Amino acid sequence: MTHYFDGTDQILDSRDVIERIAELRAEIGDAAPDDYVSEREDLAILEEFAASAGEVADWEHGETFISDAYFEQYAEELARDIGAISDTDQWPVYFIDWEKAADALKQDYSEFILNGFTYWARA
Repeated sequence: MTHYFDGTDQILDSRDVIERIAELRAEIGDAAPDDYVSEREDLAILEEFAASAGEVADWEHGETFISDAYFEQYAEELARDIGAISDTDQWPVYFIDWEKAADALKQDYSEFILNGFTYWARA
């Protein structure tokens, strides 16, 4: 699976990162330093992310990373999924400040940077 981790993903799974690192390592192999320049840059970015995020409990088994740009919507979906709010857009759900709710939820998450983009994973 080719994956470029360019910030367009709303949700990432650590297993996809692990898989892409393995693909890049196999592709680059023992090539000369001047070969596979772009791939080497991608590998360095992913390895840096893996080093910082690898301490997350379920890294090897599939840790979920939520994009900062998507986190507010994620907070609302989570609230609905766990039954904290109803599935309807009626009062008072319609008036919830989801930005504040998402900021409060982030207290239970750790921040990670991948290729210049911020992702959040459950602490």
